[in-house]
Amino acid sequence: MALALPVLAHSLFGATVGISLSMLMAGLAVTLPLIWGRRSWGRAIVISAEDIQVMRCDGTTLAITGSAITALINKTDCVGVVWQDGPKRRSLVIGGEGFSPPTWQQLAQAFQALELQRKGATVAAP
Repeated sequence: MALALPVLAHSLFGATVGISLSMLMAGLAVTLPLIWGRRSWGRAIVISAEDIQVMRCDGTTLAITGSAITALINKTDCVGVVWQDGPKRRSLVIGGEGFSPPTWQQLAQAFQALELQRKGATVAAP
């Protein structure tokens, strides 16, 4: 997308090279932080009966207590959690595209087990 803007401007409107380069830099300045933000949910996740802990890329840990969780999302291509953080409602969605199939299956099973525990059902040990 960022590269398409200067090419389009140059070919359609006859924009100069300077304007095209300026548009390229502006496109990259907007696009790169969005890509980085999308990838930076964390580097590890620990799911237990009491809470969910996400070890972020910057070294901090996000701890989501079980009592604050309002919803769990467990779909074939993503998992997520919605929780109440004081007056704010927050959410974390993790897509499956960056995981190997066995790892993704384990993560989905862990979310399913947590969902069953929250509903009061018994969960068999893996």
